Amino acid sequence: MSRAARLVAVAALPVGLLGCSGTATLVTPLDLVPADAIVVSELRFRIARASRTLRPLTNSPQWPAELSKLGLSIDDLDTVVAFARSIGSTGLREASLLVGNAYGVRLEQMSKINGWSRQAVDRHILYLIPGQAGTVAAVLNEDLVAVGPRNEVEHLLGSLQTIGGFVSKPELDGVTDALRDESAVRLAVVWPENVSDASKAAVAASASVLGLAGYETAGSVLKQLGIGRAYVARMRPESAGVRVDLTGVLDDEATATMVAGSLSLLNGIAGLAQGGSTGMTIKRTGSVVSVAMTLPDNAFRR
Repeated sequence: MSRAARLVAVAALPVGLLGCSGTATLVTPLDLVPADAIVVSELRFRIARASRTLRPLTNSPQWPAELSKLGLSIDDLDTVVAFARSIGSTGLREASLLVGNAYGVRLEQMSKINGWSRQAVDRHILYLIPGQAGTVAAVLNEDLVAVGPRNEVEHLLGSLQTIGGFVSKPELDGVTDALRDESAVRLAVVWPENVSDASKAAVAASASVLGLAGYETAGSVLKQLGIGRAYVARMRPESAGVRVDLTGVLDDEATATMVAGSLSLLNGIAGLAQGGSTGMTIKRTGSVVSVAMTLPDNAFRR
């Protein structure tokens, strides 16, 4: 397997590193997300950076600033997977998995050069990041590190014996393909029972992560799909703009039928077409509703 392919797939993590026994197992960053996560975002940094439309998602000055604290270069960053297990009064409490060329090696070198404090947890070493209260990092293999609040990283390390926890959640039944394709940007949400207004939260979360704030087409669709148990949003660059696929897992077939019907009606009367989306398709399979569209370049904030 080439290094490029290994970075995308996170390269055959030795199962022994994950606290199990046996031979090596090929996993992806999403396979490492704990089962109790409720929000997961994935950004394939290199793909997005090479896209004129998606590049704004990679242009924040926080990227190089935060990576440099870990001794890592933005030029070697391939994929970022962030996840949160709860929604608090201050927002999401996230931890991240960072995939990049020799990221694990460079983090260990940075810790030795600067004398970072370290502690052993679940067969891994936690590195305490100086000047970042409560933030720690752990090396999972030579190209993969985890970073975030200590309790979240420790929880991740403790859950590594169960690979595929989040992607195997029953709420995501029927949308597995949406979690496995080569999309440049992905957001998956599984709503806990205590989230009372999933519709508004869905739009807000998606606007923040995907850069779709104020875009009527995607916002209208997500407002419909966000009333269900879970949804997955994906984006990939195309010559005409960006292809967006939105998949919602509704509570039952009756609700899915109603949502699919209302979206078809709105699309038919051009209610969703404001903003220039093209090639919109709407499909229902059981309680799963899928909407695909192409958004023009001007749909995204700069």
